[in-house]
Amino acid sequence: MRIFWDTNILIDLLTDARFHHATTLKLFAYHIENNAIIYLTPLSMANADYVLAAHHDVFDFTNRFRNMSSFTEVCTMDQEQAELAINSGWKDFEDSLQYQSALDYKCDYIITRDEKGFKKSLIPVLTPEQFLEEQNDAT
Repeated sequence: MRIFWDTNILIDLLTDARFHHATTLKLFAYHIENNAIIYLTPLSMANADYVLAAHHDVFDFTNRFRNMSSFTEVCTMDQEQAELAINSGWKDFEDSLQYQSALDYKCDYIITRDEKGFKKSLIPVLTPEQFLEEQNDAT
């Protein structure tokens, strides 16, 4: 299963100061137990590093990400995706870039806390809670 994580989910996982950290830990455990790869973009990684460094005096994104990197695939982003995002008609360019990567990598789901940012998505968009509930119902 190919599961694309939006930036906000990566941030939730990397810091226990976030309200949704515990749920995101459960989501991460699901990936480990089911050999499901987490798809991320370099944009998400850079944004997570920027946000977390701005709110924490000492935050080492590199080491925290290194600990989860064996469960991730970093999607490439190129000119074609940028042009598709620019011409998509989406209000949020960053969400459109993320979506284009998820499409290119044939992801089965987009996991985000910003569902409204992906309302034009052809890929199912779920919160971590919705995804975990759906997977629990399927077993």
